Amino acid sequence: MKKRSLSKVMALAMTGIMLCAPLSVNATEVTDPDAATGSTTGDGKVEDIVDKSIFKVELPTEAEEPAKSIFKFTLDPQGLIMDTAAEAYENAEFDGTGFYFTNKTVDEEGNEVVSYSCVSDSLTATNKGTVPVSVQLNAAATLENIALSDDEGFTADPTAASVYLALMSGRLYEPLSSETAAATINTYLDPAVDGAYAVKYAAGTGYTYELTDEAIANPADYFPSLNFNLYGLCNTGADFDSWAAAKDDSPQVSVTWTLTEYVETPEE
Repeated sequence: MKKRSLSKVMALAMTGIMLCAPLSVNATEVTDPDAATGSTTGDGKVEDIVDKSIFKVELPTEAEEPAKSIFKFTLDPQGLIMDTAAEAYENAEFDGTGFYFTNKTVDEEGNEVVSYSCVSDSLTATNKGTVPVSVQLNAAATLENIALSDDEGFTADPTAASVYLALMSGRLYEPLSSETAAATINTYLDPAVDGAYAVKYAAGTGYTYELTDEAIANPADYFPSLNFNLYGLCNTGADFDSWAAAKDDSPQVSVTWTLTEYVETPEE
């Protein structure tokens, strides 16, 4: 029985060797020892090259018209809105700071809810590519008879009609300078996480590097993003005459965002 089993094992081993053996080629017998030489060549190819460095970002879509912007704001230095329980705004919610951005949310029933706060709603930028991205955020203010304060307490001139503004993105916080009426934040976004892209093949088009169905279905799990918004305060302790002079002004803020492929600065 042992001999028969060993024979079976040897037969299987030989079968494996035959399966792995290379295809046979033509052979020539040579009897001249000085002529027993030969050579052959094989052509090779590069299967394909797929560019896996993909710059792809999703930018916020924001109305250019200030009246429709999330950065639309109202100044109420005398607290008129709070004194009248916001009757002029159909009793909407106000945080009582005197600087009010128009915030919009949607309730459980799908209805739009408007409230007013010193912190604006956020815009979001997302990196859907495979390369890191540099992000530059710029905020600016256009003011006439209203001053721009460098501090939230308006200590430099507590009686002047003034506002305080800051650009925010996560933990990054940059007040608008009273000299330039502008602020800048430079930050970055990491590339999409592993598994967001995969090599695919299709007859006629060949190899491509594309988003996976999983990443498309669950973008928050695969694509880094950042939010940015504005913060504002109104000097409610200023003189009446100062604010009366600014009553007909049309103050304005603007925010711009620029995303570019991150380039590492070489060390000197």
